[in-house]
Amino acid sequence: MIQSLSTNDVSRVIPLNRKLHAFHVAAVPEVFHDNGGQGERETYFRDLLAKPDNFALVWHEAGRDLGYALFLRSDIGPDLWRSSAKFGLLDHIYVEEDARRRGIGLSLIEAGKAPLRKLRFTPQ
Repeated sequence: MIQSLSTNDVSRVIPLNRKLHAFHVAAVPEVFHDNGGQGERETYFRDLLAKPDNFALVWHEAGRDLGYALFLRSDIGPDLWRSSAKFGLLDHIYVEEDARRRGIGLSLIEAGKAPLRKLRFTPQ
């Protein structure tokens, strides 16, 4: 079941985010590091979710959070070739290994598109 994540519930996604970030650190250690603890990660998510139009969705099933997706607002332009635009950016997505290949990630993405369209954002 897909649930919205509030600023009060950010601790729910920290274990999932740790796994996602560990992948990034291993894959690109010259860019990513793992210096943040629980408190710093919670503050990071709270700050992001407190901004207008940012949101996160969590897949919760059988008493477990199995995945999450974080969507952020991104304003672009204007520039020489385009007018200014608001974009909805999928910034993070993670699904637990034992829950993969069941459509959870795709479901989180699809569920995130509706709020973006309601805000008149271009999903990216």
